[in-house]
Amino acid sequence: RDEFYGLAAAAVEATGPDDARPRLVTSGLVDPGRLLWGRRAARLGGRTFAAPVLDERHLDLKLAAWVRGRQGRPKVLVATQTRVVEAAPDAAGTHVPVTPVIAVLPRDEADLWRVAAALTSPAASAWALHHFGGTALTSDAVKLSAAQVLAVPVPADRDAWDAAATVLAAGDVDECASLLSGADSALFDWWRGRRPAAPDGPAR
Repeated sequence: RDEFYGLAAAAVEATGPDDARPRLVTSGLVDPGRLLWGRRAARLGGRTFAAPVLDERHLDLKLAAWVRGRQGRPKVLVATQTRVVEAAPDAAGTHVPVTPVIAVLPRDEADLWRVAAALTSPAASAWALHHFGGTALTSDAVKLSAAQVLAVPVPADRDAWDAAATVLAAGDVDECASLLSGADSALFDWWRGRRPAAPDGPAR
């Protein structure tokens, strides 16, 4: 929570798409398979931003070190308080998660999209609701801690998992979920009915 207030106080509006300062990501900017920074407004500390970035001059030494530890590192950002698990890769390492967004750092950067695909799978959302449903602000939402995210079971079918990671990287979230649902069409339909509507245009 200390990080949240420090980041919110240091948030400013990006000067344009080429602004190189760290991009701040709230839960509302994470959709399955994509980050919506610059495409969806974000609320931070009672202010609304079109494209929030971090003015590091306003950070104390402890928070500045925390930010540096997350910059330049490929990671998967996971939203909380959502109806399905919503996870999206930050392949370039240019984004900073704002509490309660969780950052998952893969041991091998080559596994970035595989991690995102595993978290995007309908089975992951069903597992999370079964084990931790009711802990969010509403009983129908998913709220996972960092430790719980790491405990999400990975897909058993390695070939399907690899294929799902490939299509997710290409922007096809539904196909990723379908591949990881296997023959369980009811599971896929349940997940698709709960996932947020996909915005138009490419992910950023």
